[in-house]
Amino acid sequence: MKKFISVACLTALLAITGCASIPDDWSGMSESEISSWRGQGFAAEEAQTWKASGFDVQDATAWKDGDFDVEEAVEWGEMKFSATEAKTWRGAGFDLDDAVDSRDKGLAPVQPEKEAESQPEPAAPVDAEAEAASAQEEVPAAEDAVSPEQAM
Repeated sequence: MKKFISVACLTALLAITGCASIPDDWSGMSESEISSWRGQGFAAEEAQTWKASGFDVQDATAWKDGDFDVEEAVEWGEMKFSATEAKTWRGAGFDLDDAVDSRDKGLAPVQPEKEAESQPEPAAPVDAEAEAASAQEEVPAAEDAVSPEQAM
């Protein structure tokens, strides 16, 4: 138990010290980096935090657009999820642990009903046979799709 407490205290100390060393201005960045970060809507301190965590502006933007903060992006990224994959899993109602467990079983998340319902109808009639063939190629097999309730 003492070892656990020591490790927890050391981790907290390193986190506090590490966070304190991240600049809250644009120091250490070139003009082109600053322009890139600003162009994507990042403030100086936020950009420095993402950069210090190992993200470039494109990756940080993808995670941020998926409603992930930097800590969540690091956690999901460490488990080998891209920002797009993580957004899909979380959008289907999975937390990180459940997403990892389900993915390890070879399962994929079911598309949320909100997104399925919001897809526009075709403007003109289409060839039913061509539509069916196309749909079979795009939709994962039913046995590979899973909802959070099915995964448990």
